[in-house]
Amino acid sequence: MLADLEQSAPCRAMVPRGDDLPTAAFISTCGGLTSGDTVTFNLELGAGTQAIATTQAAEKIYRARAGDEAAQMRSRVVVGEGAYAEWLPQETILFDGSRLERQTCFDLAADARVLACELRVLGRAAYGELFSHGFLADRIEVRRAGNLEWVDALRLGVPQRHGASGNVELLGKALHSPAGFGGYPAIGTVFYAAPDAPAHLAKVREVLEGEAGAMVAATAWDNILVTRILAADVFDLRRAAARFITGFRAHLGQAPVMPRFWSL
Repeated sequence: MLADLEQSAPCRAMVPRGDDLPTAAFISTCGGLTSGDTVTFNLELGAGTQAIATTQAAEKIYRARAGDEAAQMRSRVVVGEGAYAEWLPQETILFDGSRLERQTCFDLAADARVLACELRVLGRAAYGELFSHGFLADRIEVRRAGNLEWVDALRLGVPQRHGASGNVELLGKALHSPAGFGGYPAIGTVFYAAPDAPAHLAKVREVLEGEAGAMVAATAWDNILVTRILAADVFDLRRAAARFITGFRAHLGQAPVMPRFWSL
């Protein structure tokens, strides 16, 4: 049951019916973000509740003008005692020359669980566009019972104030190096944070076995299970993420489906 809803332009939330768990779909009515824009999303689940949060469509980050600040995205997910949350936004597409600083924080009770994904597409392949210059600082934090449990930080390029030439050089190394993304423009992280997360690693690897459309790998430690995805395009990225999520949902006793807003 929805207890409280507060929203202001350009951010909106829909609460559609029909999914196996209560669902909130976040919308940015401006159609995308560019330099100087700031959006914030917050989701709080009370004790013993279950819910899914997703987005109506992919988030587009438009090219920034020279000298402008990066777009800002801030999200916070609070999951109460015995609660279970799924944070499943669709991909973020970074146009060439875009700049984005994003932080997503998960604040979990001691026994809370969360299944989450973060998908990024660097450039618009349909236009022959590569993410050859720009800036991305993307940070995920997971706290449990007030203690910092995991930080996942990705940084591509350098801020505008340090000059464009350094941007191109650093981006090229990160995107094309075998120790970076190996030339794959579509990258994803899907993780499960729960007290028993490592116990599910064998099942996750079984679910992902034979995945042909993308490069995938899974690992686990303490209360975190993480899957990384590299793909040649957004379609393979979405399919690989959906394969993990639906397979893992079935393993947890949920329906093996994605949120209705996703198209695969």
